[in-house]
Amino acid sequence: MRVRIKSDSAKMERKLDKLVKKQVVFAAVVATTKTTVEVRNNYVVPKYKKTFNARNKAFGERLIHNISAADAKHAKKTGIAVAAIRRRDGPLVPGTSRRKEKAGRGPSTTSFMKRHVTGGTKTPKGQKLAIPLSNSRVSRKKAGAKAGAVTKTFEPKTIMESGKGFILGKKGSGKSYIARKMARGGVQVLYSLRDSANIKPVYDPIPAAKKGVAARFPVQFRRALFKALKTARLR
Repeated sequence: MRVRIKSDSAKMERKLDKLVKKQVVFAAVVATTKTTVEVRNNYVVPKYKKTFNARNKAFGERLIHNISAADAKHAKKTGIAVAAIRRRDGPLVPGTSRRKEKAGRGPSTTSFMKRHVTGGTKTPKGQKLAIPLSNSRVSRKKAGAKAGAVTKTFEPKTIMESGKGFILGKKGSGKSYIARKMARGGVQVLYSLRDSANIKPVYDPIPAAKKGVAARFPVQFRRALFKALKTARLR
């Protein structure tokens, strides 16, 4: 009996090269998306919570730091996998999936958060900005989608329409306040009225994000590539 073995190493090499290239792209898509989620949860959100008095967990994690997954078609076409942490209502990042992470109810816009990063001037929708005084005891909602928002009872409009609210201020001083009469006598000053307010840049998530990517992407990519090659079929 004779056994003949024929080897086409060049053809096999081409198949292996094609397989690796295909699976590397797939692994990059998976690793980039998983890394972005890890970076959001374990690096960026903790930075956010240290900067702000976060009452609404969903607001910080899913409205301001919404995940856009890497788009496989874009990665296959360009060889580049892109995932992003973005505001829910912000512009779509090229190369990411159009599917949006479920975020629940929230404000109509989160664009005001940009001022906390870059700084800027906040202007009123009406005539004046009503800014709660630090010692005014204006109560806020503690739970739900609008946690952190001023309760209905303490909203400036509610106070002024209650018959107990009034504008307090000296003529010519340029300073005015919203106050209300208390049931047992006395006056409670609640808000300072201003034409505008300067917002200082206090939040910079970029260093935390870079640290997270450097630490977690190599780990996630190795895992994804190993799994992709293990389950791939050589054709």
